[in-house]
Amino acid sequence: MVSGAQQEGACFPAPDAPIGRFLSVCGVQAHVHEQGAADAPPVLLLHSASANLREFAFSLAPRIAAFARSVSVDRPGLGFSGRPRGAERLGVQAAFAAAVLERTVRAPAVIVGHSFGGAVALRLALERPELVRALVLFAPASRPWPGRTAWYNRLAARPLIGPAFAQAVRVVGPMQADGALANTFRPQPAPQTYGAELGAALLFRPHSFRANARDLAFLNAELQAQAPRYDQIRAPVRVLFGDSDHVVTYKRHGLALAQAVRDGRAHILPGVGHMPHRAAPEAALEMIRTAVET
Repeated sequence: MVSGAQQEGACFPAPDAPIGRFLSVCGVQAHVHEQGAADAPPVLLLHSASANLREFAFSLAPRIAAFARSVSVDRPGLGFSGRPRGAERLGVQAAFAAAVLERTVRAPAVIVGHSFGGAVALRLALERPELVRALVLFAPASRPWPGRTAWYNRLAARPLIGPAFAQAVRVVGPMQADGALANTFRPQPAPQTYGAELGAALLFRPHSFRANARDLAFLNAELQAQAPRYDQIRAPVRVLFGDSDHVVTYKRHGLALAQAVRDGRAHILPGVGHMPHRAAPEAALEMIRTAVET
């Protein structure tokens, strides 16, 4: 096993350097990064598609650690986590997250999810409500939508040609990374250091690119099955969205979600895109703090 120790003095470890520790869950290794006092209220952070735990570990997590214990995790097949069979299903992703919670904390946790991570958080609240104190969701993918995922994800997800295509992505993918990051942050500019901070090159390893593609290729059907159950969620659900989000729309995925659950509230940020927790970190932190303290 690769050591999970972070090198002292390194602001952002190289993409091939894990920064956390490994847990055996669901028959694979889960890479987790924990910050804050061991006895503090727990917060589980679930990153988006195409990302890894660094999305939170170097941004919100250190600040959350002032009032809670943050547990960031690489979702199945991304970052340095292994991928259990069937992980393109939200139920398997939720079981993976539940196993991480059970191995790291003892109390119900506030679950924070961004984009695809929001979809996983919602399934976790449905399947394992005893583990969930509240949901705080940033631009969550919550409902099915018209259309299909990008052609390259559909191609990489296919059983025969997908593995070969994912090998080619290793060469051409990194050259497109800056443009992809800019598109994710739009209309806000992507921070110049964000690609290095995230370890964006991790996505373009063939196994990770294919895992991410399969997640996205199956997501619409998964949400179609999941969305009618949202009225069963008993935990408070708090949503932070930008009204200029072009990845998932705030009306379909934010306002409609807040109306569907028993205790839901949505806060919409004007002029903000798909990274509301980056554009308005104070609002994101206050939402998490309130969920922890309520």
